[in-house]
Amino acid sequence: MASAAVLALSGVGVMGTAPAASAYSPACMNALENADSTVAQAINLINARSTVANDALWDASTILYGAPCYNGQVQNDISTARSRIYDAISAVGGNWDWAYDRAWNARYSIWNAENIGS
Repeated sequence: MASAAVLALSGVGVMGTAPAASAYSPACMNALENADSTVAQAINLINARSTVANDALWDASTILYGAPCYNGQVQNDISTARSRIYDAISAVGGNWDWAYDRAWNARYSIWNAENIGS
C-alpha cells in the first residue's frame, strides 16, 4: 500500500480524494485576483461618475470569461460575478447607485470563488 507521503505528492489525499487546495489552479487564482482588482478600479470610477468604468467592467468580465477555473462552485461564482458586472455596465451613466451596488456584488462573488478550497 502506498504511503500517505506518496499519495500526497501524487495529488491524491489519504482518503483517496484530491486535497482541498486543488480546487483551482494558480492560473485560476491569478485570474480571480486580476478580475477583483479590475472591478475595484471600476468601483472607483463609478464613484467618480466616470463612464470609463464600463471599460474596466468589460475588462473584468473578459478576465473571468477566460479564467482557467474548473471547479463547479468556482464556475458558479464566476457566472454570478459576470452577471452582476453586466448589470453594472447597463447602469453606468444612468443609475450610478445601482452600478455601484452591482459592482460590489460582483466583487463579493469573486471573493467567494477565491475562498473555495482555501
